[in-house]
Amino acid sequence: MSKKSPFYREILIELKNRSYIGVFNNGLLALLFLISFQSLYGFNFNFFNCTYGVIFFSLFRLVHVYSFGLIQFKTWHRIFTFIITCTAISWSFMIYFSLKDFHMDYRILSLVHIVFAGVIASASYNLGLSTRDFYIFSIIILTAPILFYLLNLKEAFNSLYILTMLIIFFVFTALQRTDYSKQWTKILTQQKEMETLINSFPAGIALIKNKKYIYVNENAARAAGLDQSEFIKREVGFLDSNDDFSFHFRQFSDSNLSSATEEITVKSKNENRLNLLILKKLEEDEDLIIAITLDIHDQRQNEVALQSASKMAALGEMSSGLAHEINNPLAVISGQAGQLLRLLDGDSQTKVTTQAIIDGLERIYKTSFRIAAIIKGLRQIARNDSADPKEIVRLDDILNDTLSLCETRIKNKGIDLQKDIQAAEVKISCHEAQIGQVLLNLLNNSFDAIDAISNKWIKIVLLQKNSQTVIIEITDCGNGIPINIQKKIMNPFFTTKPTGKGTGLGLSISKSIIEQHGGSLYYNQESKNTSFIIELPIVQDDLLT
Repeated sequence: MSKKSPFYREILIELKNRSYIGVFNNGLLALLFLISFQSLYGFNFNFFNCTYGVIFFSLFRLVHVYSFGLIQFKTWHRIFTFIITCTAISWSFMIYFSLKDFHMDYRILSLVHIVFAGVIASASYNLGLSTRDFYIFSIIILTAPILFYLLNLKEAFNSLYILTMLIIFFVFTALQRTDYSKQWTKILTQQKEMETLINSFPAGIALIKNKKYIYVNENAARAAGLDQSEFIKREVGFLDSNDDFSFHFRQFSDSNLSSATEEITVKSKNENRLNLLILKKLEEDEDLIIAITLDIHDQRQNEVALQSASKMAALGEMSSGLAHEINNPLAVISGQAGQLLRLLDGDSQTKVTTQAIIDGLERIYKTSFRIAAIIKGLRQIARNDSADPKEIVRLDDILNDTLSLCETRIKNKGIDLQKDIQAAEVKISCHEAQIGQVLLNLLNNSFDAIDAISNKWIKIVLLQKNSQTVIIEITDCGNGIPINIQKKIMNPFFTTKPTGKGTGLGLSISKSIIEQHGGSLYYNQESKNTSFIIELPIVQDDLLT
């Protein structure tokens, strides 16, 4: 194992975890060897010292394992190598002494064979991830029977047999260890690539099982201001049990839903930010939940800015018409008030009657309501209500308020406005200003598209599609949109208008607004004229009571 390996830290952690099994196996096999030997031949001082040398260094290794977090990785591994070297030397002496004094006893040869196989097999698991440590440990142990054979060449036929068997076992174990090490490295590589991919994802990702964190990526930990390890095995809500994330997670976890999406507020670095929360239960294990938090705070602010820009552009296109819309009724009020004053002052030749005064006042009264309707429509379109809760309103009221801004422009352009209101009392839950903005965008597009046509008309149909959906269809006398453009018209900044006239934001923002209201906006390909359809969910009667 090279210190330059990208998995150096992971390998050391795995060596630490496996050391508990290694310590247990070494101690158990050493005691088994000692008890078996003493039951056959009684006490032997050299054998006794070697056995307890193995146990001592195994316990020393156990103490060293506990200090993993206190010692630098490089130093920790050097001490680890020293401990297993000393353990292997103790084993080697123990095997050598047993063969030297009792190699003619088949019971001892069998015992050596079993213990050697057990120690090498244990080493292949406990030290197998570190090539250097495995071969240091194994070769030192193998040195004992090799040395015995070389020193006792003339009388050691049995030792040759056991040596051959041990070498064959060692070779096959080493080959198996190499293959296993490659597989483990491959798994680590895939895991590292997966972690890199997950950490590069611009969202917080957490795996939660039985309401406890088992993994969080760097973005999630960074947003909370904690280290990734501080989340592991902690229950959801340990930071704040009353925050939006904990509340929605508990609701989802206790429900029968397989997935859910919510917009929540997350406190990140002492700043409240809007996040999109996506929760998903795995089919294989419903107790395992994936939670994704995507920061959409800046995106929402940009959307609001774009909506505001689009709204101001739409109102700008209506500005000349709005001047006429307000100036005309003001002229009526001014003229009618002047006429009444002249009647009352006696300057007029017309006979002053109560009915004449009443008629004049009624004209002023009705005209003032006309101005009020225009101002109301303008206010509803211009205000920013995105932060307000949605309200339940009649859709035909929104339509009439929007049309009040367009009447003079419609008349001045000679457009025949046709209204077919079949769902006059249908109510929707919405941001009224946003729905008005969508209608105004579509009407402005129609005004510009049919400007050069001689027989101009726009038809607005409001009807109920079914018990859950209401439709607004806006159709003009245009000849439709070419197929090659239909796919692009909803894209941001795409426009067919001349440079400087259109922003290219109207339809894309309108589509986004309608979708945020749970509906859809699309081009009607079945119409021979240019037609757009808005579908919105109806507020059910049981929600109104």
